[in-house]
Amino acid sequence: MITVLFFAQLSESAGLREVRLDASETQMSVRDLADKVVVELPKQLALDLFDGTVLVAVNKKRADWDTRVHAGDEVAFLPPVSGG
Repeated sequence: MITVLFFAQLSESAGLREVRLDASETQMSVRDLADKVVVELPKQLALDLFDGTVLVAVNKKRADWDTRVHAGDEVAFLPPVSGG
């Protein structure tokens, strides 16, 4: 299983903060995982997740959309942070 975490408005769009997905596919990227997630969750999540600004972390380390994920990994999707 892979644990997927959503933060801030992504959590609101998904209607939950965390989901666990089967990791039976051996060559799955973060992008593949995100594609799998949006099939199972509300459409608004897909719009928010793929808007080009979402940051990704795998096992609490910054990652990119092509990073490979494996069973036991934790993948976090974080919206951009703004401040001033």
